[in-house]
Amino acid sequence: MDDSLADRLKKHVELRNFYSSNARLTQEFRTLSELLTVYGIEPPPLLMKKLYMCLYGIATPNPVLAENPELAIPSVHEDFEKYHDDLRISMKQVARNLVKMDDTTFWTELYQIHPKVPFLTPDTRIEPGELLLIQ
Repeated sequence: MDDSLADRLKKHVELRNFYSSNARLTQEFRTLSELLTVYGIEPPPLLMKKLYMCLYGIATPNPVLAENPELAIPSVHEDFEKYHDDLRISMKQVARNLVKMDDTTFWTELYQIHPKVPFLTPDTRIEPGELLLIQ
């Protein structure tokens, strides 16, 4: 299989995941879409998904400590919190790389969006006869 076909199939799987995801139907996703529209930004679906997932990562509490409270001894808790803080900073940088905007108000409003439903890992199987979402 040549690279262009593999890339096209990968894009199909990602688009199918985007359009079939419950995350796209949430109020937080609508709020994100409306905010981008107000600022004249019309990103393609996969960029919207990436931006939404950055916001999800920024807003989500540290899953290790939430799922394993026994790890919350002070030194371990501090290490996990520092790691998660660094991850949030990285996600904010990724968001800034996705949307080239210098408006402070935009970023303040954007970071007030706290998604609770993630886009799940896509099913990579393609059924025989499945209509592809790519050209």
